[in-house]
Order: sequence, then C-alpha cells, then structure tokens
Amino acid sequence: IPVDHYGAVIRFGKRTGRFLREGLRFVVPFIESIESYDARLKTAALKITFSSSDKLELVLDGTFEYKPDFTKLDRYIELMDEKALITRVSDIIKGALEGMMRAHPAQDLFTKNDDVKREVNSLVDQMKDSCGVKIMRFTLSDLAFSDKTKESLEKKRQAEKEEKRKGNIARDTKRFIKAGSPAK
Repeated sequence: IPVDHYGAVIRFGKRTGRFLREGLRFVVPFIESIESYDARLKTAALKITFSSSDKLELVLDGTFEYKPDFTKLDRYIELMDEKALITRVSDIIKGALEGMMRAHPAQDLFTKNDDVKREVNSLVDQMKDSCGVKIMRFTLSDLAFSDKTKESLEKKRQAEKEEKRKGNIARDTKRFIKAGSPAK
C-alpha cells in the first residue's frame, strides 16, 4: 500500500471491514484484493446559505481540512465521494448554524464575528465523529448577506430615501403656504 494511503480488503467483491495501513501487506491471492484510498490531509471549500432570526439570508464561506479517521474507516469509505462528504459536513454545519442563528438578528452576526467563528469551530469539533473523518481545521472566510438580501435591502433603502424626499417636499410646501404667497 503506497505512502499516505490505506487499503480496504475486498473478499469475493465485498468489503470485509478489514483495513490496512501503508506498507507491505499480504492478502489471499484470487480471493482477496485491496482498494487503495488516499489518506492525506485534504481541503474542501464550503458555502452555506442560512437565515437569521430577522429572516435575512446570509452566506457563510469557509474551508475545512480533513483526513480519514482510521478508527472509522468503514464509515469513511461509504462517504468516500468528496462531494458527498462536503455535502454532509455542510448540512451538519448549516443545521447547527440555523439553530444558533434563529436567536440572533443578522446585525449581531456581523458585530460579533469572532463569536460566530468560535461557535462554528465548536460545532465542527462536536461533529468530527459523525463523518468518519477527522476535521483538522475549519476556517471561516466570509460571512455576508446573500445577493437576494442585498438587493432587497437596497430597494428598502431607496424606498425610505424616496419617502423622506416626499416628506421634505410636503413639509416645504406647508411652510410656503403657511408663510403666505409672496407679494406681487
């Protein structure tokens, strides 16, 4: 088995549940074979969309580094597809974040960004055993409003600006009428 790899023993086309680390290993010829898997540290990008307590949609960008947990290799092999693994980690983090964020308005998430990072890292630590991999590190790259939310907030700001402008015109008109029309 090559360096930084491990092997799953296959007997008559089915996994036996036996795993071999790198190095010279023996199997029964014609009956057993070995599927080799990469065991190096890998990095995956994560993009999660969720809602805050004030119903604003936010996007969390981050990365996580992981490698197989040799005590749970049978589980890892089921999730060997990297896309499936990233989806699973995303779902776990998203579910935990949504639960945490329901209690906080979006503004709190930006003013308490370090608290959010600590909370996400704590969630990742708690879920390490649930994927069959060791998540070595999670890095929160960005936390921002989604494009849809940005567009809605901009429309709201424009509407408030227009309302204020109309209010100023109405106030100025009342002042003009109250002061009387200018003499001819």
